[in-house]
Amino acid sequence: MNKRFFAILLTVVMLTGLIPDVSAEATRLKAEAAYGAPTVDGEIDAVWDNTNYYTVNNYPGGETEYYKGWFKVLWDENNLYILTKYYGEFLNNQMGYPWYNDSVDVYVDEVKDGQTGYKEDDYQIRTDFEGNVSGNNYKENITAAAKVIDEGFIAEIAFPLHTMAPKENLTIGFEVMMTAAAKSGIEMRTYNWNCTKNWLYNNTNCFGDLTLKKNVNVTDFVEPEYKEATTTVGYPHGEAPAPVYEVVDGVTTYFDGTPYQYKILHVDEYPSMEINDLAKVIGGTVENGNTLVKDYVRLTYIANEQLALYTRYASNERTEVVSDGHLMLERVPISYND
Repeated sequence: MNKRFFAILLTVVMLTGLIPDVSAEATRLKAEAAYGAPTVDGEIDAVWDNTNYYTVNNYPGGETEYYKGWFKVLWDENNLYILTKYYGEFLNNQMGYPWYNDSVDVYVDEVKDGQTGYKEDDYQIRTDFEGNVSGNNYKENITAAAKVIDEGFIAEIAFPLHTMAPKENLTIGFEVMMTAAAKSGIEMRTYNWNCTKNWLYNNTNCFGDLTLKKNVNVTDFVEPEYKEATTTVGYPHGEAPAPVYEVVDGVTTYFDGTPYQYKILHVDEYPSMEINDLAKVIGGTVENGNTLVKDYVRLTYIANEQLALYTRYASNERTEVVSDGHLMLERVPISYND
């Protein structure tokens, strides 16, 4: 039987704990927080105009710089307030663990005694694009809100310090990290404000400095251009040119007669869907971020850019999972008239 196959959007996430050779950053970036208390609702209040932008553009896993977003900080006697803008496509918070999802982390070392391993004054706080809160070594109340926008999401976080009250001229260790969940052909990546190499989440020597001020000198912000991360991916059964990606919006996906609206990605000429979206459509589940658990699935690309999905339950038919994490599904060949 003549069959054509395509790789659906996913990549094995390789998670390896690495102990750095060097325990500290050579330099510490410095940021300032102005006095003020915004409403934490995912909207950008005017009070945020009183403090500066800081860019998250260090990619410790590869290139020295890759612009992922920005953050601002305010404070009052009760809380620190963080505002972030995260750039990213295909936002995903279904990767099994919150630290694998598209999210923003804030790291604090209140005493600035730099070490590997958290003490009482060291912690991390995380939120995703739905305002879900998680973290490490943090015990107080956290308020977070997020708003999805066309190019990513806006998030606000408010939290009190652990071991001291915020006050003018206080300097604490501080870091902001943005995590991009694994996407089609792109592994999970993390981006930092201060750390440029040897990143380890509980090495507080990797953090920069944040100083609380009543007023700060607000400077003009020329925002770097955000560019979507790309990588070359091979075919699972041999060498081939890297796929060409094209995002297609406004596509209607039908399954058992029910319409769905999820983004479709053309990998070369093959229509593909992000694995968590596909699992929602067909009533399946995703394990480990790279395994679709469902009976045999057949996908057929039909006219006017609609992707129709069908299931068949014959016991002698199954999906084929290959070792590099691509899930191969049978589909009917298609042709294009240029």
